[in-house]
Amino acid sequence: MPFKPLHADERDESLELGMTESMIASIGARGLNVSPLSSVRRRGAIDQDPLGMGRALHTESVLDGSLQHRGDQLQVSVRLLRVADGHQLWANRYQGNISGIFGIQEQISAKVAETLSGKSAAAGASAPQMVGGTRDATAYLLYANGRYALARSTEESLGLAVGYFEQALERDPQFALAHVGLAESYTILGIFGMRAPAETMPRARDAVLKALRIEPQLAGAYATLGQIKMQYDRDWDGAEADFERAIALNSSLAEPHLHWGVLLGMRGELDRGLEELKQAERLEPLLTMAKTRAGSLLYFAHRYEEAIAQINESLALDDRPGIAHALLGRVYLHTGRFDLALAEFAKIRGPTPGSFGDVGQALALSGRRAEALAELDRVLKLSSERYVPAGDIASIYVGLGDTENALVWLDRALQQRTSVLGFLAQNPTFDGLHDDPRFAVIVDRVGVWKRPLPK
Repeated sequence: MPFKPLHADERDESLELGMTESMIASIGARGLNVSPLSSVRRRGAIDQDPLGMGRALHTESVLDGSLQHRGDQLQVSVRLLRVADGHQLWANRYQGNISGIFGIQEQISAKVAETLSGKSAAAGASAPQMVGGTRDATAYLLYANGRYALARSTEESLGLAVGYFEQALERDPQFALAHVGLAESYTILGIFGMRAPAETMPRARDAVLKALRIEPQLAGAYATLGQIKMQYDRDWDGAEADFERAIALNSSLAEPHLHWGVLLGMRGELDRGLEELKQAERLEPLLTMAKTRAGSLLYFAHRYEEAIAQINESLALDDRPGIAHALLGRVYLHTGRFDLALAEFAKIRGPTPGSFGDVGQALALSGRRAEALAELDRVLKLSSERYVPAGDIASIYVGLGDTENALVWLDRALQQRTSVLGFLAQNPTFDGLHDDPRFAVIVDRVGVWKRPLPK
């Protein structure tokens, strides 16, 4: 379970998240199967029932904990519960200086492993270390702040995450997980259209390669490297090899299956792509992104009602992600439900892939041409002030029936290496361009689609 505060008015949410991540890694390193962080992160309400969580995740036991961080002092309370009957298997309380946080984590993980396996650690045996971790308590706290900011995934929070990871690396340049966190932050900034890919993706690549030089067996680093190759380098085979490598190193990770599913969808291998996403969901039953990405693959396959069902399942678990609302709005848009589309777009609170063009395209396709032109003008002016993906602007021109400008902006999108181009051949937004040979040339230059354009 996510660690909770001992006192609700004295929360340190980043440390709670960091402590949870570390305990999952530490206990898992002792040979036990532990539900991953992303499965429990959004279930971290203070009043969350631990036994209900255990049942939802189909686990045999739950480690429930609370902590308080005040000044340089840390107090931690934990209890291990059996899900079947709620019996408390073990409990303890620890307190001391924050610099002793690693010792506390090791004591807890050793006792949990001993309680559940019935085997005590051998005398003098060293405690398993978090792969790619640090022994610097200050660097660890900075990393925890970075992970917390990264999990929120807004434009502002990702900027904060970059700063925290960089500070952690100033303390410990060999902190491989902090390099990966930095790479993930830059990757999301580029993919979501928050910053120019040419600015963020090379930095992401540099950071993840540093992580792999420090710790070559870091599975999450390969998952991130594969995403960079897929979304920016257009190195489709290299990306697939990295996803396979990540899975070989850690078969319990959902992320490489998520990314691989997207790559297969870009290639038009819908069934294989959906199966990879199902595998991610099997690994993490409460992972909403698996359902959202399945919805996106079905959307690009023009299987709209199935896409709606998948997206609604995701939103039922968590209705906050703008990417799910944007995707649902696009399904409504291309099935003629314009008011519903605009209502979904209004729920987006920050950039998501393709989102700068959503409203303009909806206004254009619904016949509100004057409003669409005004929205186009607004987006063009915005693009002179900050990065706006060229493909988003192309989508508005397509809605307005302006093929010439749409193709000009798609060519610019190629130069920008925007993330949405991998699905260009299948994207319903550009269906009306399929008979134009210039569009076919752009699809060929993207490179992932190796068959005639869909009719």
